[in-house]
Amino acid sequence: MERLAKADPGNARWQRELSLSYANVGFVLRAQGNLADALKAYRDSLAVRERLANTDPGNADWQADLARSYGLLAPVYEKLDNTAEALIALRKGREILATLVTHRAKQRAVEESPGVVRR
Repeated sequence: MERLAKADPGNARWQRELSLSYANVGFVLRAQGNLADALKAYRDSLAVRERLANTDPGNADWQADLARSYGLLAPVYEKLDNTAEALIALRKGREILATLVTHRAKQRAVEESPGVVRR
Protein backbone atom coordinates (compact mmCIF):
# COMPACT_ATOMS: atom_id res chain seq x y z
CA MET A 1 0.00 0.00 0.00
CA GLU A 2 2.86 2.37 0.80
CA ARG A 3 4.25 1.99 -2.70
CA LEU A 4 0.92 2.85 -4.31
CA ALA A 5 0.32 5.82 -2.01
CA LYS A 6 3.82 7.17 -2.61
CA ALA A 7 3.51 6.67 -6.37
CA ASP A 8 0.38 8.82 -6.46
CA PRO A 9 0.23 11.12 -3.41
CA GLY A 10 -2.75 12.93 -4.94
CA ASN A 11 -4.90 9.80 -4.89
CA ALA A 12 -7.00 10.38 -1.79
CA ARG A 13 -8.41 6.84 -1.77
CA TRP A 14 -4.94 5.30 -1.66
CA GLN A 15 -3.84 7.77 0.99
CA ARG A 16 -6.83 6.86 3.15
CA GLU A 17 -6.12 3.15 2.65
CA LEU A 18 -2.54 3.79 3.73
CA SER A 19 -3.75 5.52 6.90
CA LEU A 20 -6.00 2.53 7.64
CA SER A 21 -3.08 0.15 7.07
CA TYR A 22 -0.91 2.06 9.53
CA ALA A 23 -3.73 2.06 12.09
CA ASN A 24 -4.24 -1.70 11.66
CA VAL A 25 -0.54 -2.30 12.21
CA GLY A 26 -0.86 -0.19 15.35
CA PHE A 27 -3.74 -2.36 16.58
CA VAL A 28 -1.66 -5.51 16.21
CA LEU A 29 1.43 -4.01 17.83
CA ARG A 30 -0.60 -2.65 20.72
CA ALA A 31 -2.24 -6.05 21.27
CA GLN A 32 1.24 -7.58 21.36
CA GLY A 33 2.29 -5.08 24.01
CA ASN A 34 4.71 -3.29 21.69
CA LEU A 35 3.54 0.20 22.63
CA ALA A 36 6.49 2.16 21.20
CA ASP A 37 6.00 0.71 17.71
CA ALA A 38 2.22 0.95 18.02
CA LEU A 39 2.63 4.64 18.80
CA LYS A 40 4.78 5.09 15.68
CA ALA A 41 2.20 3.31 13.51
CA TYR A 42 -0.62 5.43 14.94
CA ARG A 43 1.42 8.59 14.39
CA ASP A 44 2.07 7.55 10.77
CA SER A 45 -1.67 7.07 10.32
CA LEU A 46 -2.32 10.45 11.92
CA ALA A 47 0.14 12.18 9.56
CA VAL A 48 -1.65 10.83 6.49
CA ARG A 49 -5.06 11.71 7.92
CA GLU A 50 -3.91 15.23 8.78
CA ARG A 51 -2.81 15.74 5.17
CA LEU A 52 -6.16 14.51 3.87
CA ALA A 53 -8.16 16.59 6.33
CA ASN A 54 -6.14 19.71 5.51
CA THR A 55 -6.62 19.12 1.79
CA ASP A 56 -10.40 19.20 2.16
CA PRO A 57 -11.49 20.56 5.57
CA GLY A 58 -15.15 20.18 4.56
CA ASN A 59 -14.85 16.42 4.12
CA ALA A 60 -16.59 15.04 7.23
CA ASP A 61 -15.25 11.52 6.69
CA TRP A 62 -11.65 12.70 6.70
CA GLN A 63 -12.28 14.86 9.75
CA ALA A 64 -13.82 11.87 11.54
CA ASP A 65 -10.83 9.73 10.59
CA LEU A 66 -8.56 12.40 12.03
CA ALA A 67 -10.53 12.45 15.29
CA ARG A 68 -10.28 8.63 15.45
CA SER A 69 -6.51 8.87 15.06
CA TYR A 70 -6.28 11.10 18.10
CA GLY A 71 -8.49 8.64 19.94
CA LEU A 72 -6.10 5.81 19.11
CA LEU A 73 -3.07 7.73 20.32
CA ALA A 74 -4.47 8.72 23.72
CA PRO A 75 -4.56 5.30 25.42
CA VAL A 76 -1.09 4.43 24.14
CA TYR A 77 0.30 7.68 25.52
CA GLU A 78 -1.44 6.92 28.80
CA LYS A 79 0.04 3.41 29.01
CA LEU A 80 3.45 4.96 28.34
CA ASP A 81 2.87 7.28 31.33
CA ASN A 82 2.61 10.34 29.11
CA THR A 83 -0.63 11.73 30.48
CA ALA A 84 0.00 15.21 29.07
CA GLU A 85 0.15 13.91 25.48
CA ALA A 86 -2.85 11.66 26.10
CA LEU A 87 -4.90 14.67 27.19
CA ILE A 88 -3.74 16.73 24.22
CA ALA A 89 -4.77 13.94 21.83
CA LEU A 90 -8.16 13.55 23.50
CA ARG A 91 -8.81 17.28 23.36
CA LYS A 92 -7.87 17.52 19.69
CA GLY A 93 -10.14 14.62 18.83
CA ARG A 94 -12.98 16.08 20.88
CA GLU A 95 -12.64 19.47 19.16
CA ILE A 96 -12.90 17.86 15.73
CA LEU A 97 -15.94 15.82 16.77
CA ALA A 98 -17.62 18.88 18.30
CA THR A 99 -17.14 20.76 15.04
CA LEU A 100 -18.61 17.85 13.07
CA VAL A 101 -21.64 17.63 15.36
CA THR A 102 -22.25 21.37 15.18
CA HIS A 103 -21.95 21.36 11.38
CA ARG A 104 -24.33 18.41 11.07
CA ALA A 105 -26.86 20.07 13.39
CA LYS A 106 -26.79 23.20 11.22
CA GLN A 107 -27.26 21.10 8.08
CA ARG A 108 -30.19 19.29 9.62
CA ALA A 109 -31.81 22.58 10.68
CA VAL A 110 -31.58 23.89 7.13
CA GLU A 111 -32.93 20.64 5.68
CA GLU A 112 -35.87 20.69 8.08
CA SER A 113 -36.70 24.35 7.52
CA PRO A 114 -40.09 25.14 6.00
CA GLY A 115 -39.87 25.90 2.34
CA VAL A 116 -36.86 23.69 1.66
CA VAL A 117 -37.44 21.71 -1.50
CA ARG A 118 -36.60 18.03 -1.12
CA ARG A 119 -35.91 15.72 -4.02
